[in-house]
Amino acid sequence: VKWRVPLTEALRQVPQGDYTLETWIRTTHLDRGTLMGNHYNAATPNGVVNFEFFGTNNVRLYQRNLSGAITDMNRLATNVNTRNGQWHHVAGIREGSTMRLYVDGQEVGSTNTPLGNYTLSSDYLYLGRDERTAVAFKGEMGESRVWMRALSTNELAEIVAFGVPGSDALSKDDLLAEYDLHAPFNASKPWTGWPGYRILLGAPKLGR
Repeated sequence: VKWRVPLTEALRQVPQGDYTLETWIRTTHLDRGTLMGNHYNAATPNGVVNFEFFGTNNVRLYQRNLSGAITDMNRLATNVNTRNGQWHHVAGIREGSTMRLYVDGQEVGSTNTPLGNYTLSSDYLYLGRDERTAVAFKGEMGESRVWMRALSTNELAEIVAFGVPGSDALSKDDLLAEYDLHAPFNASKPWTGWPGYRILLGAPKLGR
């Protein structure tokens, strides 16, 4: 199954420092959907990073550390309608103690997080859903990447300038995982009743 990637030691260390989760999406669905993350239902252990769509035009970056403390940043994207069926680029970034959300290269919100460094728990990092099938993303996803650094506003602008998935503008320095999709995939399979968990992905190219 290629919609989930085993949490290797390198992937577990994502919230040990700065990171960026970024992806291209296209949808008209007006409800919650997980773009990537490892959230699961067990009360312990903790150690979660989830990147989501929420509500009719919100983007969300959620962290929960090993002691169960949470920073939940859920912001309305006022610069564009992300559910209009067009391609949009979204990014969730942590840089030091600051978390930021971007849509099409523009910041839509930031917050301070006191959670510090921790490792990810559970067994997998998911794309297009998390361990819970009820919050699968209903739409298409293009290139999706996990970086071990905070991308700058200028770097995000370089990605967005291409207008659709496929830009290879940035250096791959500190790129941990890339889902380099030759064609966008549909994360929802409504005709089978399997939302989000049978997704054809190219093999991930691990930067490390």
